[in-house]
Amino acid sequence: MFNSRDLSQIRELMRRMENLLRYATVHEVDVPNARLKAIYADGTTSGWLPAFSQRAGDSISWHFPDIGERVMILSPSGEPSGGIALCGIYTDTKPHPSQDHDLHLMQYPNGDSTSHHRQTGDAYQKISGQHLIEYSEKNSYLHKPSGETIQKIEGLHHIEYGSGSFIQADANGNLVLNFTGNITIQASGNMVLKASKIYEN
Repeated sequence: MFNSRDLSQIRELMRRMENLLRYATVHEVDVPNARLKAIYADGTTSGWLPAFSQRAGDSISWHFPDIGERVMILSPSGEPSGGIALCGIYTDTKPHPSQDHDLHLMQYPNGDSTSHHRQTGDAYQKISGQHLIEYSEKNSYLHKPSGETIQKIEGLHHIEYGSGSFIQADANGNLVLNFTGNITIQASGNMVLKASKIYEN
C-alpha cells in the first residue's frame, strides 16, 4: 500500500514528466529581453521564457519567434519556470513553404526571401528595401529600391573580361579602360570631354 507521502511523490513525478515537453503557441513577446510567453493546449500561460537560437556565443544569430508561432517548451527536470521555447514547428495555418528537399529557403512577412538550391547551386534573393554589402569600413555596395546603386571602394577596383579587356580605377582617381575590341560611344544629347590635357596617340 502507498501512504500519502508516496502518493504525493508519485503525483509530483507525474507532473514533472508531463511538463518535460509541451506544445504551445507564442502569445506575447518581450523582444528587448529576448523572452516570450506561450499558451499551452489547456489554456494556461507560461512565464517569461527564453527562446532557442542556433548560436549564442562569440558567433551569434538572431531571429526571434513571432506571436502565433508554434513552439515546444522544453523544461529540464519538468519545471516549466526553467523552460526554453524550441521553435520551427510547421502547422496547418503555417505550413512548410516548399516540397523540394534540396532547397534552403527563408521567407519573410513582407514578401522578401532568400534561397539556395544545393543540387543546382542556384541562389536567389528578393529584397524590397535597401541592399547593403559592407566589405570593410571603407568598402561597400548599396542598392536602393529606386534603382540607384552606390559603390564605395578604397583602393584598386579591377573588372576583367574573358577577352582580356578590363576596367580599372584606383583611390588616386585614375581610370584605365583597356578593350581588345571596338568601343562605341553614342549619345542622343551633348557630349562633353573635359581634361587639363588631352593626348592623341
